[in-house]
Amino acid sequence: MFRAMQEDKNASWVDAIIDDRSSDQITETYVDLGAPPPMREWIGRRAPKTIRNESFPITAKKYETSVVIPRDDLVLVNSDLIRRKYIQPLMARAGSQHIKKLATTALIDAEAALCFDGQYFFDTDHVSAASGSQSNDTTATGAGSGATPTALEATTAIMKVIQLMLAFKDDQGEICNDEQDTFLVMIPLPYMEPFNVALNANLTSGGQSNTLKVQGLNFQLAVNPRLTWTTKFAVFAQNNGAKPLIHQFVEAPRFSAKAEGSDFEHDEDAHEYGVSVWRTVGYGAWSSACLCTLS
Repeated sequence: MFRAMQEDKNASWVDAIIDDRSSDQITETYVDLGAPPPMREWIGRRAPKTIRNESFPITAKKYETSVVIPRDDLVLVNSDLIRRKYIQPLMARAGSQHIKKLATTALIDAEAALCFDGQYFFDTDHVSAASGSQSNDTTATGAGSGATPTALEATTAIMKVIQLMLAFKDDQGEICNDEQDTFLVMIPLPYMEPFNVALNANLTSGGQSNTLKVQGLNFQLAVNPRLTWTTKFAVFAQNNGAKPLIHQFVEAPRFSAKAEGSDFEHDEDAHEYGVSVWRTVGYGAWSSACLCTLS
């Protein structure tokens, strides 16, 4: 059952944008090291530089879900049905479903939540001495609140975000996403049709070549029904090794039961099944993500 949970997690967008980090303490302090200095012509002695070193804490919380099943149901109802209706959903909700919920909440809050550089995760002024001010919170022309963008508007907005992300620089002033060719585009449910067309159609509605298809770029579309965005979508770089979110877990999902022969069964004529987990989702590399608001 736990293997099935892991396979489900890996098959979703969770594995694409979240870095799993195990921990043996409630609050873990993570260290973000700056980029190595760029190559220079070797004249005279070597010129080593100090690497930026910033730390930030992430605190895990305990979560649980439990269900009581009358023993009458266990006796009178098919046991496989009971397992499918109650036991397996408990495990699923403690697995990828719960991580998706935490990650989605983190993304929704990201314009007002600090990341390692002291700025909001999605912000217009991520600043370093070598790179100046950079924004991973941009806008594009499109439908307003409550309206659905056209496929062409979606295409144009995605291309604007990709161009912005490919120009991101690290703290040494060097381009950090120049080898990116694979991106995950996460959208709220109402954007499903136009963004699917934008990422998969070879031609636009006007018969022109789809610019997203001729750039040698690869896209994965993640429709996230938990998102409450009405004017926004996000794009995540997929192959630079620095993921935008961190999943810190102290204890993996743990199943427990008060079942056959227990005092609970004797006293209540029922069984109780539960799952607990100790985790959180925090912020990682802002340069691997970009938010776009359509207006």
